[in-house]
Amino acid sequence: MKEIFFLCIHPSDLLLLEKYIDFLIKKGFISTDDKLNLIYCSNFLNLSKLKNKKNSNYKYNFHKRFNLEFFDNGNQTKFLNEIRNNNPFKIFQKIIKLNKKISKIFSQNSKLFVGGEACASLFTRSIIKYFKKNVSDEIFYFGIDEQFRDNSLKISFIANIFSNLYYFLKVIKVCCYENKNSIITQKIIVDKCFKKYFILCNLDKQKGNKIYFSLTNKKKTKKKYIFFIDRGTNFLIWHPRVSKVDYIYKLNSILKMISEKNQNRYELIFKPHPRQSSVEYNLYSFKKKYGSNHLERLLINKYKEIKYLIGVTSSGLKISSIMGIKTYTVKNILLQKNKRTDLRLLRNNNILPINSLDEIKNI
Repeated sequence: MKEIFFLCIHPSDLLLLEKYIDFLIKKGFISTDDKLNLIYCSNFLNLSKLKNKKNSNYKYNFHKRFNLEFFDNGNQTKFLNEIRNNNPFKIFQKIIKLNKKISKIFSQNSKLFVGGEACASLFTRSIIKYFKKNVSDEIFYFGIDEQFRDNSLKISFIANIFSNLYYFLKVIKVCCYENKNSIITQKIIVDKCFKKYFILCNLDKQKGNKIYFSLTNKKKTKKKYIFFIDRGTNFLIWHPRVSKVDYIYKLNSILKMISEKNQNRYELIFKPHPRQSSVEYNLYSFKKKYGSNHLERLLINKYKEIKYLIGVTSSGLKISSIMGIKTYTVKNILLQKNKRTDLRLLRNNNILPINSLDEIKNI
């Protein structure tokens, strides 16, 4: 019997955890006799239900749950903003405090599975380094994305110094990359620390130490819903050549066309992002619903009844495709060509790109 620890910082990793555990048990990577433990951060997840051990949506009972304080630095913004928002001295203190806490968590007979959505954060890198040095090299990655280098970005020397400032405190190294506006858009773990990668997608294959697996949701049922999932307009900071006014105008046209075609046949649901404060579009026949809900849990409950799901670049599109839902992206209408967006969104899945407004008539 082993102690299995799942490090889930991001909601996507946490809400899909049951699917990962199912696969790991089915393939023999972990056993039903193993003790399953959960490490999470309520200050990041904002999921109060996790504070009550008796209230769980999982079919697997966690032996123990550890609620730790999430922190990061150099994360997807300009360097000077990071200095203002993240005092290096306070981060030093947080790393030392974290190391003291995790020294009481792990046993020698342990495996660590790290959720990929926040694996490059300073918090996660601290735990990986401690586990590798003091416990075991049995460290594994799980998630819907795999790391890749975007060659259109350049190395940010200042951000790399800042992000790796804490290396002597036993933190895994990363390499930071920035766009033309000097905004950090990618962080990749440099040190080799994962024995295997378990990637949930639309493939079933193994390539080296990467294991790709899919879900089988093929039962036909009556469809009731069409979902549009939104990200707001704040993310346009990553697309500086895209006009916000033009973006809203085109998105309004898309919502209008879908409404006119489907308003009498399906319930049209406009799903904002949980952190989205306002909606700047004309929704036509769409109803704004589930704004505070995480999409992952919503899709798990409703995937059989969804005609199709459409959005721009959200990771929710990947999750929808993984669930077996017909999934479309309108990024080619709203955004300019972006290699990293294409790789991150379309790799290893069945998301269908829509290239013009005319194509919307045929979906």
